[in-house]
Amino acid sequence: MLKLLKIIIKIIKSYKFQIIFILYYEIIYFLKGYKGFNFQFSKNKKMTNTIPCPFYFLHCIKENINFNNVDGFIDFGSGYGRIVNFFSRKFILKNILGIESEYLPYISCISNFGNNSKVEFLNQNFNDFDIYKYFKTKNLKGLCLFFSAPFSDPKDLIIYINKISNLMIQNLIIVIVNYKYDDIKRINKIKILNRYYISRDRGFCICTF
Repeated sequence: MLKLLKIIIKIIKSYKFQIIFILYYEIIYFLKGYKGFNFQFSKNKKMTNTIPCPFYFLHCIKENINFNNVDGFIDFGSGYGRIVNFFSRKFILKNILGIESEYLPYISCISNFGNNSKVEFLNQNFNDFDIYKYFKTKNLKGLCLFFSAPFSDPKDLIIYINKISNLMIQNLIIVIVNYKYDDIKRINKIKILNRYYISRDRGFCICTF
C-alpha cells in the first residue's frame, strides 16, 4: 500500500498543473464505463510497473492521429487493457492486440474484453513477438504500434523500435508515451508526425518511418 501511495504522489508531481486535466478525464471516462484503472507492480526490472496511460493523453492522441489505411493495432505492455479498450471503442479496426507479460492483468483483460471478437490478448514478453508475422497473417493494410512507457530504460525502447524500422510494414504508425522527446529523436529513421508534452518526460509522440 505504501509503495502504491509513493507511485501516486510521484505521478501527481510529474504532471504538475496539468493534473487537473488528468483527473477530469479519468472521472469522465470512468463514468462512461471505460476499463483499465488498476495498477500492477512489475517483477521484471527491465519493464515498468503497469500504470495506466492517462485518458487525457488518449483523448489528445485520438484527436491528432490519422488511421487512414490502418486497420491493425498492437499495445505493447497492455496492462489491464485501458488502451485496447479505448481504441476498440473509438476506432473501427480489423484487429486489436494487447501483449502483457504479467499474468493477473492478462487474466483481467480476458475476463473484461473476451467477448469482443476483434480484440485479442497474449500473455507473453513482447520482445519475443513477431510483429511482421502478425501483420502478414492478419492480412492488414496498416498497423499502429502503441508504447506507453513499457521499458524502464529508454535505451531499450530505442533498440526495440530500431529493429521495427527494418521491417517491411506498410502504413505504420508508432505512438510513444511518456519518454523524453530527445530520446525518441534518437530512434533510427523516425519521423515525428505530432507531439504534445506537459513536462520533459510526460507527453506523447505520434511517429512513423
